[in-house]
Formats: sequence, structure tokens, C-alpha cells
Amino acid sequence: ELSAAATGIHIFKYKRRALVLSSIPSGLAGCIFVLYAGYIDPDTVLGHDKTLLPVVIAMLGGSGQLFGPIVGGVIFRGIDVALKNYLLLPIPALGIYGLILMGLGLFMPKGILNRVSKKHKE
Repeated sequence: ELSAAATGIHIFKYKRRALVLSSIPSGLAGCIFVLYAGYIDPDTVLGHDKTLLPVVIAMLGGSGQLFGPIVGGVIFRGIDVALKNYLLLPIPALGIYGLILMGLGLFMPKGILNRVSKKHKE
């Protein structure tokens, strides 16, 4: 950044362009979601389940691994389908997600993928 400024490149202009270009897909996705849902309130898009899921998925797969969040997403989707369609527990799914997060923090803090790669190396 310092060397770019020394050569006369306007750093702020490129940072602004990067911000605008990176926000376009999110804005378009939000517009499509509004058309699909028909109504949006804060709990719909910013509820506890929506903000907790990326953390659970990343921790489940392994936050320090390249493919960790992908593996975590696949595993989490399987757990989610099992909870909603097959188990029919009286406990809300968010409580189960919290238990999974606590268990991962205690027993597998680096995720499943890290544990598998450790066993594979041995």
C-alpha cells in the first residue's frame, strides 16, 4: 500500500472500487430474496440462527483448513435434515446447534477435518 502510494496510485479510489464491486453480489442476492420471500423483517435475515450458522459450519469442518467450511457445510446440512425431518425432537434446532458448537469447542476445537488429517498422517 505504501509503495503504491509512492508511485502515484490513488489507493482510496481502488479501495472504493473493490468495496462497491464486492457488495454488488450481496445486494443482488438480497433483492432476489425479497422477491422470493415477499416480506422481510430483521429476524428473517439477522436472526440468531442465521448469524450462528457460519460459525458452527466453519468450526465443524475446521476453520484453519481450506476445505473445512465446505466439509462442515455438508455435514451440517445432513444434521439439519435429520433434525427437521426424521428426529422430530421437541427441542428447537437452535439448541442442538448450540450443543454442537459447545461440543466442538471442547472436544475438537480445530474441527473434524483437522482430526481426520492428523489420523491420516499417523
